[in-house]
Amino acid sequence: MVKVKGASSIDEYIAQQSQAHQTLLRTLRALINKAVPGIEEKVMWSQPVFAKGKEKVVFLYVAGDHVNFGFFRATEMKDAKKRLEGTGKGMRHVKIRGEADIDPAYFSSLVKQAAALRPT
Repeated sequence: MVKVKGASSIDEYIAQQSQAHQTLLRTLRALINKAVPGIEEKVMWSQPVFAKGKEKVVFLYVAGDHVNFGFFRATEMKDAKKRLEGTGKGMRHVKIRGEADIDPAYFSSLVKQAAALRPT
């Protein structure tokens, strides 16, 4: 993992990662933006975060040999394929090691579901 300090945009975050991770990040970013047009992109805690208003919805994070495709309020979501991992109070993620791990229809449904959660 490349430590990204001071990345001011998601483009900058992606550019500082390995070529393999860049491809995964770009694919996931496009999927998120297609699932929820107009979703806001930010860099928070040195990682890409996608939000609707004040609600943080999705995050991407390079961790070792994979990219975490995560959801801030995942414990409130339905995970039909049981792919979300984690033990935090609310957050869960899917580990993406390669393009074959990306399930566009399923991931899109997760993003839409997360974006539709009632604001806290």
